[in-house]
Amino acid sequence: MRRLHRWIAAALFLAPAPLAYVPGLPAHGYGHVLLALPILSWLRNRRLLRRYLLYGAALALQWLAFPKPDFGFLGFTLLLPYLVARELDDGAPWWRAAMLFGFLRAHAGFEWVGDVHYTAWIGVSLPAALAFAASVQAIVRHARFLPFAFRVGVAWTLFEWVHSWFVGGLPWLFLSHTQHRFLALAQCADVVGAYGVSFVVAFVQAGAFQAWRERRALALAAPAAVLAAVLLYGSLRLAQDPAAPAGKVVLLVQSSLPVSLKEERGDALEESYRTLSALTARGLEGDPPPSLVVWPETLHPAAHVETDPGDPYRFKAAVRSAAAWMHRPAIYGANTFTDRERIRRHRGHNSAVLVDAEGNVAGVYRKQRLVPMGELFLPRLVFPEAWCDAWISWLVEGPLHYPEQCDLEWGDRYVTLDAGEGLRCATLICFEGLYPHMARAALREGRPDLLLHLANHGWFPDAPAQAQAKSIWVFRAIETRTPFLSCANLGVTCAIAPTGEVLGSLDDGGTPGFLAVRVPPRWSPPLFLRFGPWSLPIALAGVSALLLLRHLRAARASRPHPA
Repeated sequence: MRRLHRWIAAALFLAPAPLAYVPGLPAHGYGHVLLALPILSWLRNRRLLRRYLLYGAALALQWLAFPKPDFGFLGFTLLLPYLVARELDDGAPWWRAAMLFGFLRAHAGFEWVGDVHYTAWIGVSLPAALAFAASVQAIVRHARFLPFAFRVGVAWTLFEWVHSWFVGGLPWLFLSHTQHRFLALAQCADVVGAYGVSFVVAFVQAGAFQAWRERRALALAAPAAVLAAVLLYGSLRLAQDPAAPAGKVVLLVQSSLPVSLKEERGDALEESYRTLSALTARGLEGDPPPSLVVWPETLHPAAHVETDPGDPYRFKAAVRSAAAWMHRPAIYGANTFTDRERIRRHRGHNSAVLVDAEGNVAGVYRKQRLVPMGELFLPRLVFPEAWCDAWISWLVEGPLHYPEQCDLEWGDRYVTLDAGEGLRCATLICFEGLYPHMARAALREGRPDLLLHLANHGWFPDAPAQAQAKSIWVFRAIETRTPFLSCANLGVTCAIAPTGEVLGSLDDGGTPGFLAVRVPPRWSPPLFLRFGPWSLPIALAGVSALLLLRHLRAARASRPHPA
C-alpha cells in the first residue's frame, strides 16, 4: 500500500506538466492543487499530521515575513517550525524531512514562477529542496562538534550560497531579504554580504530555540552578542555622511505596457513608442531637469543592428528623432543584432543601448545571464548549431508561434555606459540584478557612479515577486555602497541609496509613470566590493576550526589514562 501511495504521488506530481500545455488552462496547470492530494491519505498518522501542521505554520510565517505583506520581524521565526518538528519527531528520516520542508517552502515562495509555466515552477523548487537537504545533512546532523545554534546558522548560510548557483541558481527567499527595512541590521552586508545577514537571523532564532529546548537562557548569550555587535556597526555606518556634492538627476520611465507588445509589429509598436515618449516629455519638464533618460528592458520598438549602416529596423532614425527634442543622453532597453544574418536566424542580444545627445550610439551592454528557454534555447548547449537553427525557425514560424526572444546570444563582458561626469552607469538587465557577484563585477569596470538596472516584469505584473525583488536590490546597494537605480516595465521602478534607503519608488507596476531622482554620491569601496563574499566563509571556517580543536582537546582529556 505504501508503494502504491508513492506511485500515486509521483503521478500527481508530474500530471500538471502536460496539463500546462493544454490551451485554455493556466500556465501552472493547477499543480498547486494536485500536489496537495497525496498528503491527504497520510494525515491519519498523528505524527505526520503534526509535522505537516508545523510546516504549514512555517509557510504562513514565510508569506507574512516577505514582501508582501512584509512583516519583516517574523523573519526571526521562519526556521522555528522546522526545528520544533525535528525535536518532536526524531524518528523522521533527516534527508526526507529536509527535502519535504525545503520543497514546500520553495514551492510556496516561487508560486509566481508558475505564471510563466509549471515546469519552471518545479525547476526552481526542486534544486532549492536539494540544496536545503544537503546543507542540513552535512552541517546540522554531522558537525556535532559545533554548538547547535552555530550549526543551524552555518547550514542555512551554506544553503543560500548553494541555491544561488545550483542548477542555474536563483538567490531568492533569503532570510536577509526579510530585513530590508531594518537598515541597522542590514548594514553589515557591506562586509559579509546578504549571506552574512541571513546567518545572523538564523543564528539568533536557533539560539532562541536552543534556550527553549534546554530551558537555559545562557544559550542566547552568543547570538545576542553577535546581534548587538551587528546593530552597533550598522548604527555607526548609518551615521556616516560622505561629504560630496549633490548628484545629477536621472529620469526613469515606467511604461506599464503588456509584454505581448514585444512580439507584435506595426500599430502596437507605435503605441509603445508614443507612450514612452509622452511620459518622457512630461518628466523632462521637472525642476531641476534630468540629465539622463532611461527606458525599461526591451521596450524600444526598433532593434539596433550594430554593424549594418542600412539600419533595416530604423533604430538610428528613431533615436535621432528622440534626441532632437530630448537634448540629452538616453539609455534604451532594446534588442540588438550584430548583423543582418543574426536577424534572419532570430539570434540577437537583450541589450542596454546608450545614445548621446546628438543621437549617436555611444555604448552597448549585452545581457550575459539569459533566462533558460525564455531567452536561452537550452538544446543549443548540446546539439549542433545547424539543428538548433532549424528547430528554432520551426518553433517561431510554425504553429506554436514561439517568441523570437527564446534564442538569444549572451554578452561576454561588463560595460559601463558613460553618459557624462557623475552618470557613468554599471548596467545590469533583468534578473542579473539579483546576483551579488554580477553587481560586484559590473562595478569593477570603468569607474561607474551608479548601478543601473533595466527590467521588464510583464510575465508577473501582480505577483509579490515585484516587491520581493526590490528587497533584494536594497542589499545590492549596501553591499557595493553604490546607488542602485531600477527602471522597469510592469514592475517596481525605484532608486536606492548606498545605505539601503529607498529614495523613490513606483510600486504600482500597472500604472504608467516616471521617477526623477537625484543620484546620491557613491561611497568608498567596502570590503565586500573589494574582496567579494569570502570574508564570511573565512570567518565561519575560522570559528569552526577553533571549536573543533576545543572539541578534540576535550575528547583527549576525557580518555582514561593507562595504568
